[in-house]
Amino acid sequence: MTESLNDQIVRIEAEIAKLKQAIALLAALPTAQHSLQEQLVTAERTLAGLQSQSGGANLGQGNQIGQTGDIIGGNKIIYTTPPGDDPTSLVRRYLAGVIRETRRLTYVDADSADAEQAPLALDQIYIRLEVAAQVGADGKPLGQAQRRERAKPEPVRQMTALEALGYHGRLVLLGSPGSGKSTFARHLAYCLARAGCGEARLELLAPDWRRGALTPIWVELSPFADWLSQSDTGQSPGELLWAYLAAQHSPALAAELRRRLESDTAVLLLDGFDEVPAGQLLARVRAAIEALTATRSPSTALLTCRVLDYAEPRRALRGWPTETLLPFSSELQHAFIAGWFGTLEREGRTLQGSAAELTERLQRAVREKADLQRLAGNPLLLTMMATLQGARGELPDKRVELYEQCLDQLLRRWRRRPGRPDLEGFLGIEDWSRADTDRLLDHLGYAAESKKSDDAADDDDTGQTGSAHLTRRGLIDAAEGVFAKHVSNPLSYAERLCEYIDTYGSNGIVQKHGPDHYRFPHRTFREFLAARRLISNHAWPDEPKLTQRLVTRATSPQWHEALLLAASLLVVKSTADSLAMVVRKLLEVRAGSRAWAANIIAAGELLAQTERRELEGFGEARVWDDTIAALIRLLDQAKQTRPRYDTATRVRAGLALGQLGDLRAGICTLNPDWCDVPKGEFLLGSTGADADADDDEKPQRNVWLPDFRISRYPVTNAQWRAFLDAGGYRERQWWSDAGWQAKEQGGWSEPALWDDPRFNGANQPVVGVSWYEATAFCRWLSAELGYAVRLPSEAEWEKAARGTDGRIYPWGNAWEDNASNAGENSLDRPAPVGCFPHDRSEYGLMDLSGNISEWTATPWRDRYDALNGTTVELWGRLIAQSEAEDAGDVDLADRAETAEEERHTIRGGAWNLNRWNARCADRDHYHPSSRFNDLGLRVVAALTPAE
Repeated sequence: MTESLNDQIVRIEAEIAKLKQAIALLAALPTAQHSLQEQLVTAERTLAGLQSQSGGANLGQGNQIGQTGDIIGGNKIIYTTPPGDDPTSLVRRYLAGVIRETRRLTYVDADSADAEQAPLALDQIYIRLEVAAQVGADGKPLGQAQRRERAKPEPVRQMTALEALGYHGRLVLLGSPGSGKSTFARHLAYCLARAGCGEARLELLAPDWRRGALTPIWVELSPFADWLSQSDTGQSPGELLWAYLAAQHSPALAAELRRRLESDTAVLLLDGFDEVPAGQLLARVRAAIEALTATRSPSTALLTCRVLDYAEPRRALRGWPTETLLPFSSELQHAFIAGWFGTLEREGRTLQGSAAELTERLQRAVREKADLQRLAGNPLLLTMMATLQGARGELPDKRVELYEQCLDQLLRRWRRRPGRPDLEGFLGIEDWSRADTDRLLDHLGYAAESKKSDDAADDDDTGQTGSAHLTRRGLIDAAEGVFAKHVSNPLSYAERLCEYIDTYGSNGIVQKHGPDHYRFPHRTFREFLAARRLISNHAWPDEPKLTQRLVTRATSPQWHEALLLAASLLVVKSTADSLAMVVRKLLEVRAGSRAWAANIIAAGELLAQTERRELEGFGEARVWDDTIAALIRLLDQAKQTRPRYDTATRVRAGLALGQLGDLRAGICTLNPDWCDVPKGEFLLGSTGADADADDDEKPQRNVWLPDFRISRYPVTNAQWRAFLDAGGYRERQWWSDAGWQAKEQGGWSEPALWDDPRFNGANQPVVGVSWYEATAFCRWLSAELGYAVRLPSEAEWEKAARGTDGRIYPWGNAWEDNASNAGENSLDRPAPVGCFPHDRSEYGLMDLSGNISEWTATPWRDRYDALNGTTVELWGRLIAQSEAEDAGDVDLADRAETAEEERHTIRGGAWNLNRWNARCADRDHYHPSSRFNDLGLRVVAALTPAE
């Protein structure tokens, strides 16, 4: 007998009650809950459909359906709290949802040929992430004072992201695409949620997490932005987040989470600030976050964002410190690779070899192939490498080829398996091919990226507003255009696509995310698909030219990564001439305008995706040279007193120039650009009139120095590269006895941060070099140039920086924000040299009060009078003697090394130091084997070079 509709409702309601009871009994075992929760979701969806047929559902606010029990779907749990449901139970059920949401990788398990296997859990393969800040042996951030007060340098390591959050309490975690920002936030949420459900998961955070079992309040900002765009709550900014949580879950739960946050027993985790589109919606989201933390500052809160997006002034948050994620070090790369394959083997996955074999093979490939080495520091790209290595046993060398092959792996989840149709079979379109599937995906990725951008420029754009997650309507609109080429009723096929993704696509390229939204495994996959669409000439309305499509988006921050991928695709497809046309168009803007600056920076960054020889093959090398000339023209404003362009513009131009080849004098060439400092007296040190002066700068006195020449810029990575390539670390002749011993004991074969992309731009100053390395470089450079080159003395450095009038800063006596790369508004890294025109002395030297601190040849003395009144004679005599010595001899540097462990003086402000360290008279000292991320050198010509 056929079961009546009411009987079906009663039966399913009974099933739901039993499932809930089982879930409650297993509340302390969220992993076991997962299967039951999936059954519960299916049952409740079925019930909701039956109730709507029977007229038994009661409509609530908006388009939500109210019913007895909790509706769980995607990242949304709607609580219709029955009387007597206590806050603890509410939070426990909420945490179970957080666990389901965060435990899986967003770039999901594409290595498995069997999609039915349980996906890898995040905690199985998670590797710690590190930030730019350094810590000492005590785990505390290593400031200048802590680094100086030691006879020998203690071990220094990078601070972990967990330590950074614990130290700051409130933190904006920045990173490049694929750097692991969201993975870090998800892992923290997952572990804390497990701990909140009674499981011992805090040990996964040890020893870096010391804030206990805080309740994680997990908020993805993209859905929050979508909700804001569709809501008119009339509430103040400080209430918006709680209203959102009440709408997503229940008012009672939102109230309890708020109480916990305000009582410092919860942590607010805000993920994906870069996913919020610019414009009014961004202003509302930013206001909500700032109001929340201003009215009742939580002791622990995290926000993640991409570096470039956060550089926009309209996105920066007041009162939130920032830390930037570093790429995986070699150590972390090896640990991740071993952990990945070990986990797959333990899980019984099919691999192209044993875990040990695959680990060794990938580690060797990363170590030996320069192209892979550049990619492996990125956690997402390394995950993709490991995925392909395990499944195919081989790897491509280029980033866009990695994306192509990983997308192919993900498409396997849409292919035929027992009991499930593949996409082509499900659609049932006779002439549908794999190329059509690719084109469909490109349209979806492009639609999502256009939805995020506030400056879309084509008729093909969807016109949607809000975050970059696609709504069901947006997905249908984007797919219709593709299906229209094949069928007469494209709407029905677009709806069938949604049905397929809803049913079978949870582990595919497009994933269900909530009741009415779809997303991609990672933002960069979406950007890659959008890039493929941008360079395709297939089915564009009115066939707009590829050049115009790329040019109109080239300066948009929202399209930045997609444009770089598009440029790479053009090169891989052997159409670099098309890229040259785009760049030439960008350079046509009137020189000197603000649009010109943005255009030439975009041109430089796009060209950096290829090499000059690729363009030579098409007769397009001229565009490469023209771009370099334009970038130099922008940076030549460093010779002006007031720069026309802001700091961010100049630094981006400098970085782009470094990638193409910086032709400014003395930067990427071995011979420095020398500045003459005439003989005579100057004021050394400080008086009590300078409130920031330390005792070690006193007493102030007149010091006479002879003529000398000093390099305009600090020594750059390009110049150090020549020393490295010449075998400088292998040749004993360049090293002092103490220096060679320190090098051998430390295993030094290159500067400490040589492989870190934050520090290794060709025209950035070299950092991470000890005093021993600096003096070895000087000896080698002396032999190369044919005249003696050495480190400057303290007195030489100070005169070159401040001139003869005793000024406090190179530009005058008053501090000015943004005048140098130091102080509160400094960058999170050294800038390419010469990007701060105001940080310039009267003799033409640059980067003195900021960027990096510099070694000098002078041994440290606590006060100038410690030299027993012989300062003038001592300095004058030493320099005079050095000028009389043979060019190949070692002079001041050798004599300064009277004691192998003697500390040496450093001078100059740095990117991570305060404004008072930027004063010309500021002094400090380190052990000669210290190798810090803000410590480099500039050089003096001890003998006059031949003209």
